[in-house]
Amino acid sequence: MLVAIVGIHAGLLLHDAVASNVRAGVSSGVGTLGWVLFLPFSLIMGWTGRAYGQGWAGWLFVGTTTTVGLLFVVSTFAHQPVPAAAPRPVADLPCREVVDLLTDHVDGLFPADLEARITQHLTSCDGCTRYLQQLHQVIDAVGHLTLADLPDYPGIESEAK
Repeated sequence: MLVAIVGIHAGLLLHDAVASNVRAGVSSGVGTLGWVLFLPFSLIMGWTGRAYGQGWAGWLFVGTTTTVGLLFVVSTFAHQPVPAAAPRPVADLPCREVVDLLTDHVDGLFPADLEARITQHLTSCDGCTRYLQQLHQVIDAVGHLTLADLPDYPGIESEAK
């Protein structure tokens, strides 16, 4: 059960960290890799349990888990963050980061080169494009409201009413 929970969480992190134009391929590759690694490991565990007993199979499991944990720790500390002075191109950013930029994009606050890169991302990402459409719908709906349309709140007097 714990492996399934960790796998779901890792999949979510991977989903948010990968650009949308390669997300399906990466997801498929990771899923396939998981099954490719699971089958030989389960066969080795079964063979070890039969040949040497459950105690040895348990130690094999503990050793494998410890090794994978150490690899995670090493990869965490070995990761070099991208310096702030050299941001990644928007087309390569995960959707989560692009979504954070879309309100400023709608307001036209970016220079032309950054606007072009955001537009490039939007042409290849249906999810971000749908989010941008929803953002425009909210802006249009709120733009038609007047103070008379707003509900009365106790203690706040409307100047229009």
